[in-house]
Amino acid sequence: MTRVAERSRSVYSVAQQLPWLHDWEFMATALQTLELFYEKPVRFICFSTWRILAPDQSMITARAPLVWLRDTLDTKPGAVKLSRASLPNDRIEAAAAVSFDDEIIGALVMLPAEDGLALDDKPLAYLGRLAEAISANLSGLGSIEQIETRKPHPSFTLGTPRKGVMPASLGSAKTTAPCERDRQRFPFEDHPCPTLLVWMDELQISQINRAARRLFKEEGISARGETLAQIYEIESGDQLSDKFDELTSHCTCQQGVTLKVRSPSTAEHELRVSRTRNGSEDAWLISIMDVTSQLQQQAEVRQLAVTDKLTGLHNRLAFDKRVERAFTRAAEQSHEIGLLMVDMDHLKLVNDTMGHEFGDALLKEVANRLKRLEEKGHLVARLGGDEFAVLLEPITCAELQQTIKDLPELIQTPVKLGDQLIHPSVSIGAACYPRHADNAKDLIRFADVALYSAKNKGRNCTKLFSEGMQQRLDRSATIAERARGAVETRRIELAYSPIIDLQTNEIRHLAAQPCLPKLGGRQSREGGLYDSLSDYGLIADLHALALEQTITDIKRLDSDQFPFENVTVTTPLQALFRSSFLSTLVELTDHAGIARERITIEVNESKITPRNHMGVVQRLQDVSQMGFGICLSHFGSGIASLSYLSKLNLRFLKMDAQVIEQLSSQRNGRLLLASGFGVARNLNLSIVATNLRSDVQEWTFDQLGGMLGQRGGSAHTVSLRHLLNLCPQWNMNGAAAPSIAQGTGTH
Repeated sequence: MTRVAERSRSVYSVAQQLPWLHDWEFMATALQTLELFYEKPVRFICFSTWRILAPDQSMITARAPLVWLRDTLDTKPGAVKLSRASLPNDRIEAAAAVSFDDEIIGALVMLPAEDGLALDDKPLAYLGRLAEAISANLSGLGSIEQIETRKPHPSFTLGTPRKGVMPASLGSAKTTAPCERDRQRFPFEDHPCPTLLVWMDELQISQINRAARRLFKEEGISARGETLAQIYEIESGDQLSDKFDELTSHCTCQQGVTLKVRSPSTAEHELRVSRTRNGSEDAWLISIMDVTSQLQQQAEVRQLAVTDKLTGLHNRLAFDKRVERAFTRAAEQSHEIGLLMVDMDHLKLVNDTMGHEFGDALLKEVANRLKRLEEKGHLVARLGGDEFAVLLEPITCAELQQTIKDLPELIQTPVKLGDQLIHPSVSIGAACYPRHADNAKDLIRFADVALYSAKNKGRNCTKLFSEGMQQRLDRSATIAERARGAVETRRIELAYSPIIDLQTNEIRHLAAQPCLPKLGGRQSREGGLYDSLSDYGLIADLHALALEQTITDIKRLDSDQFPFENVTVTTPLQALFRSSFLSTLVELTDHAGIARERITIEVNESKITPRNHMGVVQRLQDVSQMGFGICLSHFGSGIASLSYLSKLNLRFLKMDAQVIEQLSSQRNGRLLLASGFGVARNLNLSIVATNLRSDVQEWTFDQLGGMLGQRGGSAHTVSLRHLLNLCPQWNMNGAAAPSIAQGTGTH
């Protein structure tokens, strides 16, 4: 019989006689310990059966007897590096022999891992030392003959030292006294990872290595002899033991439990555990990782993920999650929820006239004011751009109405930006659960509908959702869609309203504004179509197209020798503040060969606010300097109206006939009108009465010295085709002129 055959039979005989090779518990614990520290797969290979043991006590059979591995370990003492493909789907990175009675009966092998520690001298040394410790424990059994006669069940321990390496004592059931067990040398003393040996029954720390002592010293903790409950913030030792049991129930070392160190320390540690035995007692072998900075970074990342960078408010992600939780609570506790959608008014104008730096500063100031609502437990979020959301819970619908009534006052306190004082304002839409909606999606949608209604009302307005708002929103969406189509196809119609001399009934001027064919409704009113749109870019594009069409129509009227002096073009502020507005206006008129004074830019004074009036005045002054006329409509409805008379070279002032009639019925009103008309005459300004609808209104205006009037109603708004058919001496008191609806169906 060859030497190899003899040795194989001998090894097999030993394996059959060793109880631990049938139980595997101790060996699995040893494998867990190595995996715990090096984060690499570790296996035990039995050379008698060529079975491979994993830490979870599962086993597979090697593809072929690893005789080469046994021969390699037979000639090389200690742990050795290897690189030969061997195990299924793996290769052995390092191995160390396990011996009994001077025979190699198996090997501890380490397999490669992507994230494990580098395989340097220290991991090799520990692999070899653990293999020697196992061999030392086995040697305490004596010879094979002694095993056959005695057949004890070994109790492998981390106890008394043996041969200067890992301790091993075969034990009896006698328990080592605590004072003795705590003096035993800890085999992981020199390990770079902070490591503890903790008694399982009471979680008292028995052994602590150098790295752990250094870590605890930095935290101001004296850990020796203390329990884990004295070091970490846990409710009870039993709960932690249960957690350890759960973590180790599947024999995995890749999970851990994170605990906070008790005050005054603010550190947090991750504990990874492995079962072991010390003498006859159960113990935990625990490795510690300081994860304080890692957790802080994770918390910062989580906070950034739900925080708006500019304002510091919650972002849309946080808002969506909070809304879901709010509806869950509302269902459980039967309370109401309120939702506000808040839009800053005219933020784009601030960005365009003062710069984005000032716009951002204004955003942050408004955000800080809204944030005061969080003092009551509500949530304030910035959804993007100039849009905010406020989730209020619990709140009644009556309380919600009071909140939206008070909120504008909170926002409107002036803000000093640079050398300018800005008066911020917001538009607010509100909806309430369960009065308006029974789910989160509808609540958000209805609050948005209310917001659009507030914006279309003229902004700086609050609206609580009602059923009719949805219909108006649908109409606005239709108008916006048609307007985009007109811009894309470069085709639009203009509605003209003649401005007549009330003494002679002659047409003196024309007022032009865009309209959408077959749309109907209120678009023919002054600024009506622009007021129906909320998209600033679309409004400016539509005006640019209307301006281009106006120039084309003027050339057509001139070619037909239609006598009129100039055309006033309704101009929204969104178009006035477009950077290319003035250059486009100059280019169009000059290219068409039309005198600039024949174009008058008309701005609605009611749209001028304390926040934007300086920018409006500057832009209108630029327009006037280029030779174009300026007209203010709705005169008297804005701020400090008379101040414009001295700052702007105005051509017209337009006043609503109904306002003139109401003022003239009051003594102070008549005095104010007389004063205003006198100033206008001295400045050579023409006052135009708009929306004249009765003889009384016309007579009142005539008594004040007014000469120019603009009839109201769709019957007095005509298309270019009908305008060309009119007699220049149009008698306004005669038959009604054909309207767009009557003649073309485009009203």
